[in-house]
Amino acid sequence: MTNCTPKTKTLRVINYKKLFQEEKDALKRHCLRMYNSDCTLDFLASSFKRMFVSSAKKKKISSFVYEVIDYLKKNALNTLGIFRLPSNYNLTKKLTNHIINNERVPLEEYDHFTIVNSLKNYIREELDGLIPESVAISLEKNFKKETSFKNLEYFPFTLDEDRKDLLVALFSLFKEVDSHSNVNLMNIDNILLIVPPTIFPRVVQKNIKEFMPFVKFMKTVYELDYENVPVSFLKKEVNNKKYKINVKKNNKKYKIILKY
Repeated sequence: MTNCTPKTKTLRVINYKKLFQEEKDALKRHCLRMYNSDCTLDFLASSFKRMFVSSAKKKKISSFVYEVIDYLKKNALNTLGIFRLPSNYNLTKKLTNHIINNERVPLEEYDHFTIVNSLKNYIREELDGLIPESVAISLEKNFKKETSFKNLEYFPFTLDEDRKDLLVALFSLFKEVDSHSNVNLMNIDNILLIVPPTIFPRVVQKNIKEFMPFVKFMKTVYELDYENVPVSFLKKEVNNKKYKINVKKNNKKYKIILKY
């Protein structure tokens, strides 16, 4: 008797960190196209234009911020109400500035709430979140149209690499905090209700009502895979459509040709 057990397809993936830089750049362009596939060409062009112009003024991430995250993992997991409770304004501002300036200071001198809120302030105020504006705006359009989300698997690789790395580190901290929720009373659902204003850029935070869908969507963002890239994402696309846009940067004019 023939065995008719159906074959299961295995998704071939490669770790993002194993890619060459040119592969990462191509992956990001491809994922931006696919993620925004329902948007108009004008919107896509403006997204690439915004990305090109903003790259010059994009702020470098402080390496000290990773030490802050590691410190919280080692010392603050049992802190009741972590991520929820406020802290002293002046102390928080002081530590936030140390993170911005990449100035290493003894974190033992600060209470856990000050450290957490400084971390949040740094990401929100200095970096303007970790999700690119164009991606957040695309999300906002979907929320307003109340359409189902497509191509979400491309979302993780639309992020700038340094922002993606910090987001992964932040999610790792959330996971650790959640594992101690029986003590700190902050499970992952509680955390994800609080952090969207930190993660998403100001451009989509016009008012509470319009921003609420982002809060609900945060769980989806958290559950995506940011480390393993499906090999199919790396295949070259052949298409002859072109769209030209002009960009001015440092008083010089550039012409960008987008291929679709």
